Amino acid sequence: MPYGVNEATLQFEPIGFASTLRHQYSYRLLERDTNWSAWQEEPFAHFANLTSGDYTFEVRLRIADTRHATVDVLHFSVSQPFYKAPGFYYQAAWAGLVLSGLLMLLSIGIYRYFRKNQKAQLALREKEQQLTFYQVHTLQAQLNPHFINNTLTAMQHFSKQGDPDALDQQIQRLAKLMGHFMESSLSADLNSSVKADNTVRLTEEVELLTHYMELMQVLHPGLFTFEIALPKAVPVSEISLPPMLLQPFVENAIEHGFRLGKNNGHLLLHFEMEGQALYCRITDDGIGRQAASELQASSMGSFKSRGTALVYERIRLLNNMGQYIELDITDRPGGGTIVQLTIQTNRTTAYDRRNY
Repeated sequence: MPYGVNEATLQFEPIGFASTLRHQYSYRLLERDTNWSAWQEEPFAHFANLTSGDYTFEVRLRIADTRHATVDVLHFSVSQPFYKAPGFYYQAAWAGLVLSGLLMLLSIGIYRYFRKNQKAQLALREKEQQLTFYQVHTLQAQLNPHFINNTLTAMQHFSKQGDPDALDQQIQRLAKLMGHFMESSLSADLNSSVKADNTVRLTEEVELLTHYMELMQVLHPGLFTFEIALPKAVPVSEISLPPMLLQPFVENAIEHGFRLGKNNGHLLLHFEMEGQALYCRITDDGIGRQAASELQASSMGSFKSRGTALVYERIRLLNNMGQYIELDITDRPGGGTIVQLTIQTNRTTAYDRRNY
């Protein structure tokens, strides 16, 4: 059939039969109904709303009131535009409703996703601001007036003794220590944010600790000695860690472990790498936590460290932001305290810490 035509009237007539006889016809369109139509004398059949496809039309003929019939077959095809198919607009309306519903659900999902992402960004920003706050205040805690006053007093002592070399040496130590503090402070500017991966090299941190302990030895002669053991199988310059995590615990060991009750103490800082983990152990042979707490409680003017409390908060925030840091503080057998920090780094060198 011509393209776009979906309606057909099929006419038929007998061949080889006398025209005076009464002829009856029955037909069927197999694609619509396999049952034969009722017998009729009209020599035509009409079909409308045909869908695209191939059709088989069968018609049979008989002389009126007889049972003998002959059958003939006609094949034809229908081809029309999709929008003329029966029920197209009904189906299109349903499809439109379904598509609108899907678009609405997609819009809601996108909105919720961006809303959730926005909340996550705000929460991360708040954590970064808190981390900034604690890092800056950790630095400020180390530069307390008591520490500055003692340092200046020691310098005044060397000046009065007429020992310019010793005075110059202490000024250089203080300058280097202040330089490290200021560098860390710049990385923790309150107008910027401190990321979870904000780190310094282990060499820089060890240098800061060395200057600090040497200066404390000058301020308190004979109070303690110290030793720093670095990783042997890993280049120290390749190891990084968050800044100013260790210094408050070193300060605690000196002020609580030694100054409150023991001279000639020894402080050991031991660093090792195992895989991506950096193990930092600070061991002192001072009077221990319990005795230090009792002495501190009995003395109103005793030293109180704000740095360690700030470090606890920084560790909590760093862990919440995806960086693994574990802190473990135990009593040392025979007296003293052991502080161990386990910090995940970007270093991938495997190392056996069986001798650690």
